[in-house]
Amino acid sequence: MTVYIYLFIISTILSFFKKNNFLLFSLYLLLLCIGSFRSIDVGTDTSNYEDMYKIINSGEEGRQFISAFVEPGWVFINYICGHFFDNYRPILFIGIFLSITPFFMRLWKSH
Repeated sequence: MTVYIYLFIISTILSFFKKNNFLLFSLYLLLLCIGSFRSIDVGTDTSNYEDMYKIINSGEEGRQFISAFVEPGWVFINYICGHFFDNYRPILFIGIFLSITPFFMRLWKSH
C-alpha cells in the first residue's frame, strides 16, 4: 500500500513540473495494475471485496442480505462481474479505476 501512495504522490508532483502525457499515463497504468492485482493480504478492504463478491454471487438470498449493508450500484457491479468472471479481481479493477481515473483526468486536462 505504501508503494501505491508514493506513486500517487510522485505522479501529482511530476504533473506540475513538466507536460509529459506519456509519463502521466504510465503512472496511471502502474497504479491501476498495482491496485488491481494486489494480494488478498494487502489492506483490510481486499478481503472484504472478496467476501462480498462471494456472498452476492452465492444466490438471491446472499444478494438480498448484502443489499441491506452495501450500495445498490456496488451490488449490481458484483452481480454482473459474477456472470462474466469466476473471481473478484475485476471488482478490484473497477474500484481502483473509479477511484483514480477522475484524479488523472483532471491532471491531463490541466496540461
